[in-house]
Amino acid sequence: MPRSKRWLALLAVGLVPLVVLALPHRIDLYDEGIQLTGALLVAAGEVPHRDFYANYGPAQFYLLAALIRLFGAKYLLLRVLDAVIRVLTAGSAALLARTLGVAAGPAFAAGAGSLIFLTAYGQPGYPVIPAAGLAMASVALTARQRPFAAGVVAAIAGLFRYDIAAALLVAYIVCMVLASGGLRMVAAFVAGFGVVAGAYALVMLPLGAWPGFHFDSFDYPVHVYAAARHLPPPGAALIAADPGAALYYVPWLVLCAAAWKAWSWRRHTGRLLALAVTAIFCAKAVIRADIWQINGAFAPASVLAALLWQESAPSRRRWLAGAAALGLLAPIVMVAGRLAAPGLPVLPQDLRAAAHLVDAQCPAGARIYVGQTQHRRIFANDVAFYFFAQRLPATHWYHFDPGLQNSAAVQEAMIAEYTASPPCMIVEDDVFANVVEPNDSARDSGEVALDNWIASHYQPAGTFGGIVVLAAREASPSGPRHGLP
Repeated sequence: MPRSKRWLALLAVGLVPLVVLALPHRIDLYDEGIQLTGALLVAAGEVPHRDFYANYGPAQFYLLAALIRLFGAKYLLLRVLDAVIRVLTAGSAALLARTLGVAAGPAFAAGAGSLIFLTAYGQPGYPVIPAAGLAMASVALTARQRPFAAGVVAAIAGLFRYDIAAALLVAYIVCMVLASGGLRMVAAFVAGFGVVAGAYALVMLPLGAWPGFHFDSFDYPVHVYAAARHLPPPGAALIAADPGAALYYVPWLVLCAAAWKAWSWRRHTGRLLALAVTAIFCAKAVIRADIWQINGAFAPASVLAALLWQESAPSRRRWLAGAAALGLLAPIVMVAGRLAAPGLPVLPQDLRAAAHLVDAQCPAGARIYVGQTQHRRIFANDVAFYFFAQRLPATHWYHFDPGLQNSAAVQEAMIAEYTASPPCMIVEDDVFANVVEPNDSARDSGEVALDNWIASHYQPAGTFGGIVVLAAREASPSGPRHGLP
């Protein structure tokens, strides 16, 4: 290995613990919980879509499940895996910039800026980030005239986010045609993409996962998601309260600036694809327009910014550098603040105590359900509780999305599951009960079938702050209701 590459490898390894410490110190009970509990299910032999609802691709579940099997179910595994992915994604941005002809200095700045943004803003375990890293690696392979490998890597990105793969496939074909890449290049890319997609289909179809895959990836996103999760772009009031929210517009500004170069880049497949990839990850944040949704666009936008700097007149470069420094100011301050008071996320005491009760009362292998005190209005639920209690969900519909667990059809399905195999305990955690957004997640469906079933079959066994643990009426443990015995 060349000396320069050895230094880069050492730098990457050294950055991982720093990123772990600089990630948000608060445990994200919903988004992190989806990955943690999904990995537990996969480690137990269950299959996404067939055995549990999953609106992400399976790759992150299986990666984390492999670590769980090797090292045990430890929360820190997700943070370390996530830090490695962020460092690699930033490295992918720097590599792509160099491949597209950017000088070493601006390319390094693109990678560093990407890592700062991704560390400051991005839910741990968010599958969009590895998808972005793989998408950029695919562009670099295309620019190096390796379309088959590029297709393989683009399809692997889709195993983290299906929608990204579909958009990448269309974007690559269009960009290659526009850049006169030739039918041979297009055919090689599609062949590489098809190898991975075909292998995945051949695995999933015999397992009986297709109906769930279709619902999770097409039916719900197309018919419900937009209305249930829509958020408008940050306005003046939100930015005044949280100036960091303005960074939502940074990738869009870079994208618009680079779009002016599209005509001059029309014969350069790699640069057109870098533009297209940035547009794809910006579009990901159109429906739910906030900085956490657009974080996948930061890295490819950094590559575009480096390209713009490289191709700008020397007199303009100081202004571009100043704008980049200003854009990085807020995330640098955020990351520096976390590193100044380093620490790892601490489980809230109420959740820890409730999980201890469940662990004491439910034998290993028993399943539980984590919901809310009411299921008429749904925003999210404490999915992480399953992981910290080390108990698997008793339902296919273990993580909440508006329009699902508060619908009549899904509540009927859940009641049928619980009637056939009652949960050992039910946990009602209203941590998200007061979250109200300007979309359909704020609507009360009026469906009370699940609430009535729970009330008739379970009773309180312990209360821990806003968490109530319920036991079956005929098997409710003795002892005080509040706190542990």
